[in-house]
Amino acid sequence: MAKRRYHPPVRKTPKNVQSMAVRFLLYGLVLVYLGLDLFLFKGPVWHKVQEVQLSKEAKRQQAISEGIVARAYAQPIFQTQVDWAVAEGLFREGRDIESASEEELKWRRTIATEALLDEALLRNKIQHNQAASQVSEERVDEELRKLTARFTDSETLETALEGQGIEGLAELKMRAAARLEQLDYLESRISEAVQVSEEEIGDFHTQYVEKFRVPEQVRVRHIFFASLKPGAAEAKARADYAASWLRAGANFDKLAEKLSDDLQTKDRGGELGWIAKGRGEEKFVEAVLGAEVGSIEIVETGIGAHVFQVQERQESRLPELAEVREEIRAALESERRDQALDIYKRQLRGSAGEHREFYKDPLER
Repeated sequence: MAKRRYHPPVRKTPKNVQSMAVRFLLYGLVLVYLGLDLFLFKGPVWHKVQEVQLSKEAKRQQAISEGIVARAYAQPIFQTQVDWAVAEGLFREGRDIESASEEELKWRRTIATEALLDEALLRNKIQHNQAASQVSEERVDEELRKLTARFTDSETLETALEGQGIEGLAELKMRAAARLEQLDYLESRISEAVQVSEEEIGDFHTQYVEKFRVPEQVRVRHIFFASLKPGAAEAKARADYAASWLRAGANFDKLAEKLSDDLQTKDRGGELGWIAKGRGEEKFVEAVLGAEVGSIEIVETGIGAHVFQVQERQESRLPELAEVREEIRAALESERRDQALDIYKRQLRGSAGEHREFYKDPLER
């Protein structure tokens, strides 16, 4: 019988030794990269180290020199953004920068900076929450229309966008969509806190019903003669003439259409609708509230003479709950929405901690 030749067993490298070798290789590569970055190329890591080593004051001064007034989670808030927000707020009120005093601009800049920081914090929150709302194309287009409405031409718009660091309408539209998304997200977070019950509405009506009192009001029509054409005395004389015809039985609608200088009402019989105290020129309102229903009267104001007739009168009264239910609901929801938004934003600010930084006092320019 032939003898089997002896073969010594092949020793395999243990898996843990292989794994350790791979780790050592990776560590070595990382060290080489860091060395090259820190000492040769001065790459991203070197710049990060330099940034950390900057003193707080130096960091603040560097940010200001770059036009940054604040930062939230590494998202910078630029002075140009603050200026834009202030101008936008004034525009929505039908005003421009020139109409605001320096004192007003200071507090508006403070509010704008806080709002922009809150938006940055909210963007950071939404980025970590996949349930963020998607807004419709129609809503975005409408918001874009509002943002661009105050610019008279495309060149002025482009200049303003460049000042904001916005590269054209496409980016502006993207930002508008992001803002609407933020508003929807906020609404989803506070919706439960905003709910108002029927019992709460009833209690509010009982407690504050006087605030909803409907004042005395009258339905009036008039024939107007402007004092500027041809003159105050002439306007009164024309009013006396028209009143005499009306008292004699002339048709009010036809006479208003023929004689009245009020272009907005002459074609509808001089109809002014319902008038109450505080709703119109004081002398005119006082005269019509004191007149008898159906009588033809004359009153002179600073703009001319009015021949008027009170057609109907409603005395002051307290409304039923059904009449003001939705008004009360809207008022309570609005108040609670403001409170809930304030609470939620304060929570975001608190959780941000040192990630929410001011580099420049918003009151400074």
